Amino acid sequence: MPETWKLDLFGLRIDESVNYIANATPGMYLSPGQSTPSRSIYGFWKQNTLTEKSKFDLFGYYEIDRTEIAEDTCFLNMFTLGGSYWGNYDKLSIISEAAFHFGDMLGRDLSAYLFSLSGNYSFDEAKLGLGFDLLSGTDPDDFSTSMNTFQPAYGTNHKFYGYMDYFINVATNTGNLGLNDFYLTGNFSPENSKWNFDVKLHHFMSNKNSIADENTFGQELDLTVKYNLIRGTALSWGGSLFLPDDLMSSYFGNSDISYWTYLMITANL
Repeated sequence: MPETWKLDLFGLRIDESVNYIANATPGMYLSPGQSTPSRSIYGFWKQNTLTEKSKFDLFGYYEIDRTEIAEDTCFLNMFTLGGSYWGNYDKLSIISEAAFHFGDMLGRDLSAYLFSLSGNYSFDEAKLGLGFDLLSGTDPDDFSTSMNTFQPAYGTNHKFYGYMDYFINVATNTGNLGLNDFYLTGNFSPENSKWNFDVKLHHFMSNKNSIADENTFGQELDLTVKYNLIRGTALSWGGSLFLPDDLMSSYFGNSDISYWTYLMITANL
Protein backbone atom coordinates (compact mmCIF):
# COMPACT_ATOMS: atom_id res chain seq x y z
CA MET A 1 0.00 0.00 0.00
CA PRO A 2 1.53 3.39 -0.96
CA GLU A 3 1.99 6.02 1.73
CA THR A 4 -0.33 8.40 -0.12
CA TRP A 5 -3.50 7.03 -1.71
CA LYS A 6 -4.62 9.65 -4.22
CA LEU A 7 -8.15 8.81 -5.26
CA ASP A 8 -10.81 11.33 -6.30
CA LEU A 9 -14.48 10.45 -6.56
CA PHE A 10 -16.90 12.85 -8.22
CA GLY A 11 -20.51 13.25 -9.21
CA LEU A 12 -22.08 16.21 -10.97
CA ARG A 13 -25.09 17.30 -12.93
CA ILE A 14 -24.79 19.64 -15.92
CA ASP A 15 -27.83 21.82 -16.49
CA GLU A 16 -27.06 24.86 -18.65
CA SER A 17 -29.46 27.72 -19.17
CA VAL A 18 -28.10 28.47 -22.66
CA ASN A 19 -27.08 26.23 -25.51
CA TYR A 20 -23.64 24.66 -25.08
CA ILE A 21 -21.30 26.01 -27.77
CA ALA A 22 -19.27 22.97 -28.80
CA ASN A 23 -18.06 24.61 -32.00
CA ALA A 24 -17.99 28.40 -32.34
CA THR A 25 -19.75 28.83 -35.68
CA PRO A 26 -22.24 31.67 -36.39
CA GLY A 27 -25.23 29.32 -36.41
CA MET A 28 -24.63 28.44 -32.75
CA TYR A 29 -25.60 31.98 -31.74
CA LEU A 30 -28.89 32.22 -33.61
CA SER A 31 -30.98 30.71 -30.80
CA PRO A 32 -29.40 31.97 -27.55
CA GLY A 33 -32.48 31.04 -25.51
CA GLN A 34 -32.27 27.33 -26.30
CA SER A 35 -31.10 25.27 -23.34
CA THR A 36 -28.88 22.20 -23.31
CA PRO A 37 -30.52 19.00 -21.99
CA SER A 38 -29.17 18.14 -18.56
CA ARG A 39 -26.87 15.20 -17.98
CA SER A 40 -25.16 13.56 -15.02
CA ILE A 41 -21.59 12.30 -14.62
CA TYR A 42 -20.19 9.98 -11.92
CA GLY A 43 -16.62 8.77 -11.81
CA PHE A 44 -13.18 8.38 -10.26
CA TRP A 45 -9.59 9.47 -10.90
CA LYS A 46 -6.74 7.47 -9.34
CA GLN A 47 -3.19 8.86 -9.29
CA ASN A 48 -0.24 6.46 -9.06
CA THR A 49 3.36 7.60 -8.61
CA LEU A 50 5.61 4.90 -10.02
CA THR A 51 9.02 6.55 -9.56
CA GLU A 52 10.34 10.06 -9.02
CA LYS A 53 10.21 10.61 -12.79
CA SER A 54 7.12 8.69 -13.84
CA LYS A 55 3.46 8.40 -12.92
CA PHE A 56 0.37 6.61 -14.12
CA ASP A 57 -3.26 7.71 -13.69
CA LEU A 58 -6.41 5.62 -14.05
CA PHE A 59 -9.84 7.13 -14.59
CA GLY A 60 -13.39 6.11 -15.31
CA TYR A 61 -16.75 7.82 -15.47
CA TYR A 62 -20.37 7.14 -16.31
CA GLU A 63 -22.31 9.77 -18.25
CA ILE A 64 -26.06 9.74 -18.79
CA ASP A 65 -28.38 12.10 -20.65
CA ARG A 66 -31.92 11.00 -19.79
CA THR A 67 -33.58 12.87 -22.68
CA GLU A 68 -35.92 10.30 -24.26
CA ILE A 69 -35.53 9.81 -28.02
CA ALA A 70 -37.89 6.79 -28.03
CA GLU A 71 -39.76 4.72 -25.46
CA ASP A 72 -37.29 3.37 -22.87
CA THR A 73 -34.38 4.85 -24.86
CA CYS A 74 -32.36 7.82 -23.62
CA PHE A 75 -29.99 10.06 -25.58
CA LEU A 76 -26.76 8.90 -23.91
CA ASN A 77 -25.77 6.03 -21.64
CA MET A 78 -21.97 5.88 -21.74
CA PHE A 79 -19.11 4.45 -19.71
CA THR A 80 -15.51 5.60 -20.24
CA LEU A 81 -12.38 3.90 -18.88
CA GLY A 82 -8.81 5.01 -19.49
CA GLY A 83 -5.34 5.79 -18.28
CA SER A 84 -2.45 8.23 -18.74
CA TYR A 85 1.31 7.74 -18.37
CA TRP A 86 4.04 10.35 -17.96
CA GLY A 87 7.73 9.38 -18.02
CA ASN A 88 10.98 11.35 -17.97
CA TYR A 89 14.18 9.59 -19.04
CA ASP A 90 17.05 12.08 -18.88
CA LYS A 91 16.49 14.25 -22.00
CA LEU A 92 13.57 12.18 -23.29
CA SER A 93 10.00 12.63 -22.05
CA ILE A 94 6.99 10.52 -23.02
CA ILE A 95 3.25 11.02 -22.56
CA SER A 96 0.72 8.33 -23.47
CA GLU A 97 -3.04 8.15 -23.00
CA ALA A 98 -5.75 5.65 -23.88
CA ALA A 99 -9.50 5.69 -23.31
CA PHE A 100 -12.44 3.53 -24.33
CA HIS A 101 -16.17 4.35 -24.60
CA PHE A 102 -18.91 1.73 -24.35
CA GLY A 103 -22.69 1.86 -23.86
CA ASP A 104 -25.29 3.32 -26.19
CA MET A 105 -26.02 6.67 -27.83
CA LEU A 106 -29.13 7.72 -29.75
CA GLY A 107 -30.35 4.13 -29.45
CA ARG A 108 -27.23 2.77 -31.18
CA ASP A 109 -24.48 0.60 -29.74
CA LEU A 110 -21.52 2.76 -28.64
CA SER A 111 -17.95 1.52 -28.85
CA ALA A 112 -15.07 3.97 -29.43
CA TYR A 113 -11.45 4.55 -28.47
CA LEU A 114 -8.71 7.14 -28.18
CA PHE A 115 -4.98 6.39 -28.18
CA SER A 116 -2.29 9.05 -27.95
CA LEU A 117 1.50 8.86 -27.76
CA SER A 118 4.07 11.67 -27.90
CA GLY A 119 7.76 12.02 -27.15
CA ASN A 120 10.05 15.02 -26.76
CA TYR A 121 13.84 15.15 -26.77
CA SER A 122 15.49 18.15 -25.12
CA PHE A 123 18.75 19.74 -26.24
CA ASP A 124 20.48 22.65 -24.48
CA GLU A 125 18.20 25.34 -25.92
CA ALA A 126 15.79 23.38 -28.10
CA LYS A 127 13.22 20.64 -27.91
CA LEU A 128 12.06 18.33 -30.72
CA GLY A 129 9.05 16.10 -30.57
CA LEU A 130 6.76 13.83 -32.53
CA GLY A 131 3.56 12.00 -31.79
CA PHE A 132 0.12 10.93 -32.89
CA ASP A 133 -3.49 10.99 -31.69
CA LEU A 134 -5.97 8.37 -32.90
CA LEU A 135 -9.68 9.04 -32.29
CA SER A 136 -11.91 6.31 -33.67
CA GLY A 137 -14.65 7.05 -36.19
CA THR A 138 -17.80 5.41 -37.51
CA ASP A 139 -17.90 3.62 -40.84
CA PRO A 140 -20.59 5.35 -42.96
CA ASP A 141 -22.09 1.95 -43.79
CA ASP A 142 -22.62 1.21 -40.07
CA PHE A 143 -23.84 4.64 -38.93
CA SER A 144 -27.52 3.63 -38.69
CA THR A 145 -26.83 0.86 -36.17
CA SER A 146 -23.64 1.78 -34.29
CA MET A 147 -21.65 4.73 -33.02
CA ASN A 148 -17.87 4.33 -32.98
CA THR A 149 -16.86 8.01 -32.92
CA PHE A 150 -14.84 8.98 -29.86
CA GLN A 151 -16.24 11.99 -27.98
CA PRO A 152 -13.46 13.98 -26.19
CA ALA A 153 -14.74 14.99 -22.78
CA TYR A 154 -14.64 18.79 -22.45
CA GLY A 155 -11.17 18.94 -23.97
CA THR A 156 -9.33 22.09 -25.02
CA ASN A 157 -8.97 20.79 -28.58
CA HIS A 158 -7.48 24.12 -29.73
CA LYS A 159 -4.38 23.08 -27.81
CA PHE A 160 -4.04 19.68 -29.48
CA TYR A 161 -5.52 19.55 -33.00
CA GLY A 162 -4.12 22.64 -34.68
CA TYR A 163 -4.50 26.32 -33.89
CA MET A 164 -6.82 26.95 -36.86
CA ASP A 165 -9.59 25.09 -34.96
CA TYR A 166 -10.86 22.90 -37.78
CA PHE A 167 -11.31 20.06 -35.27
CA ILE A 168 -12.76 21.70 -32.16
CA ASN A 169 -15.74 19.32 -32.19
CA VAL A 170 -14.21 16.09 -33.50
CA ALA A 171 -17.46 14.23 -34.15
CA THR A 172 -19.14 17.09 -36.03
CA ASN A 173 -16.07 18.44 -37.83
CA THR A 174 -15.07 15.02 -39.19
CA GLY A 175 -18.57 13.90 -40.13
CA ASN A 176 -18.21 11.15 -37.49
CA LEU A 177 -15.28 9.66 -39.42
CA GLY A 178 -12.91 10.24 -36.49
CA LEU A 179 -9.44 11.81 -36.56
CA ASN A 180 -5.86 10.58 -36.94
CA ASP A 181 -3.41 13.40 -36.17
CA PHE A 182 0.32 12.81 -36.81
CA TYR A 183 2.57 15.71 -35.82
CA LEU A 184 6.09 17.07 -35.43
CA THR A 185 6.96 19.84 -32.97
CA GLY A 186 9.94 22.08 -32.31
CA ASN A 187 10.73 24.71 -29.71
CA PHE A 188 13.74 27.00 -29.42
CA SER A 189 14.44 29.18 -26.36
CA PRO A 190 17.83 30.94 -26.59
CA GLU A 191 19.73 31.04 -23.31
CA ASN A 192 19.39 34.33 -21.41
CA SER A 193 16.95 35.60 -24.03
CA LYS A 194 13.39 36.88 -23.83
CA TRP A 195 12.49 35.17 -27.12
CA ASN A 196 10.77 31.82 -27.64
CA PHE A 197 10.05 30.16 -31.01
CA ASP A 198 7.59 27.32 -31.51
CA VAL A 199 6.55 25.31 -34.59
CA LYS A 200 4.03 22.49 -35.08
CA LEU A 201 3.32 20.51 -38.24
CA HIS A 202 0.17 18.34 -38.37
CA HIS A 203 -0.93 15.72 -40.89
CA PHE A 204 -4.68 15.17 -40.44
CA MET A 205 -6.50 12.07 -41.65
CA SER A 206 -9.90 10.59 -40.91
CA ASN A 207 -9.98 7.35 -38.90
CA LYS A 208 -12.53 5.84 -41.32
CA ASN A 209 -12.80 6.43 -45.03
CA SER A 210 -15.66 8.53 -46.37
CA ILE A 211 -18.34 7.17 -48.69
CA ALA A 212 -16.16 8.44 -51.57
CA ASP A 213 -13.22 6.49 -50.10
CA GLU A 214 -11.37 9.68 -49.08
CA ASN A 215 -9.37 9.86 -45.86
CA THR A 216 -6.99 12.88 -45.83
CA PHE A 217 -8.02 16.28 -44.47
CA GLY A 218 -4.70 17.99 -45.07
CA GLN A 219 -1.65 19.49 -43.39
CA GLU A 220 -1.41 22.41 -40.98
CA LEU A 221 1.65 24.45 -40.04
CA ASP A 222 1.52 26.56 -36.84
CA LEU A 223 4.23 29.10 -35.99
CA THR A 224 4.41 31.06 -32.74
CA VAL A 225 6.94 33.69 -31.65
CA LYS A 226 6.82 34.96 -28.07
CA TYR A 227 8.70 37.87 -26.50
CA ASN A 228 8.64 38.39 -22.72
CA LEU A 229 8.29 42.14 -22.26
CA ILE A 230 8.43 42.21 -18.47
CA ARG A 231 7.78 39.66 -15.78
CA GLY A 232 4.27 38.26 -16.28
CA THR A 233 3.65 40.07 -19.58
CA ALA A 234 4.41 38.72 -23.04
CA LEU A 235 3.89 39.73 -26.66
CA SER A 236 2.99 36.86 -29.01
CA TRP A 237 2.69 36.56 -32.77
CA GLY A 238 1.24 33.51 -34.45
CA GLY A 239 0.62 32.40 -38.00
CA SER A 240 -0.87 29.24 -39.49
CA LEU A 241 -1.32 27.65 -42.93
CA PHE A 242 -3.67 24.81 -43.85
CA LEU A 243 -3.15 22.82 -47.06
CA PRO A 244 -6.42 20.96 -47.76
CA ASP A 245 -6.45 17.48 -49.26
CA ASP A 246 -9.23 15.41 -50.85
CA LEU A 247 -11.51 15.03 -47.81
CA MET A 248 -11.36 18.69 -46.76
CA SER A 249 -11.91 19.79 -50.36
CA SER A 250 -15.03 17.60 -50.55
CA TYR A 251 -16.40 19.10 -47.32
CA PHE A 252 -15.90 22.75 -48.30
CA GLY A 253 -16.05 22.58 -52.10
CA ASN A 254 -12.65 24.13 -52.77
CA SER A 255 -8.96 23.34 -52.41
CA ASP A 256 -7.60 26.82 -51.59
CA ILE A 257 -4.88 27.20 -48.98
CA SER A 258 -6.24 28.87 -45.84
CA TYR A 259 -4.28 30.95 -43.35
CA TRP A 260 -4.60 33.20 -40.34
CA THR A 261 -2.33 35.37 -38.21
CA TYR A 262 -2.66 37.21 -34.91
CA LEU A 263 -0.78 39.46 -32.50
CA MET A 264 -1.65 39.57 -28.80
CA ILE A 265 -0.43 40.66 -25.40
CA THR A 266 -0.98 38.48 -22.34
CA ALA A 267 -0.53 39.69 -18.77
CA ASN A 268 -0.71 37.76 -15.51
CA LEU A 269 -1.70 40.12 -12.69
